[in-house]
Amino acid sequence: MPFRQFASLPYVQRSICIETSTLFAGVSMLDLLMLAIGFGLFILTVGYAVACDRL
Repeated sequence: MPFRQFASLPYVQRSICIETSTLFAGVSMLDLLMLAIGFGLFILTVGYAVACDRL
């Protein structure tokens, strides 16, 4: 009996069409969002330290 490959289904290759300007705009927006979140958390920690120092 010949060996049968059950896992080798026909693979359909699909091309992904994403405009590079849209891709880079999304990445830069994520970068700005992460910087804003980081800066906001930094301000909160400084405010927390100042508030604890006054107690």
